[in-house]
Amino acid sequence: MNRLHAFLFGSIESIDIHSDSSDGQELRTKALASIGIFDAPVPVRMQPALLGADYVLVQYKAGLLREAHADVLVLN
Repeated sequence: MNRLHAFLFGSIESIDIHSDSSDGQELRTKALASIGIFDAPVPVRMQPALLGADYVLVQYKAGLLREAHADVLVLN
């Protein structure tokens, strides 16, 4: 079922977490949980924050019914 869903609607390609947090593992766990992913089957990269904002960039692969796109989630 997951393969069919990915074929039709795309899937997550990568996740970039931009933050200056000293505890990267805890931030990674919280960020993934906030978007409903607990066992990340995709690459997750930690990077320094840009422009003083902590955020998560989720990049999606294209599917048959949906184009490739990205979502940005600002971390509080």
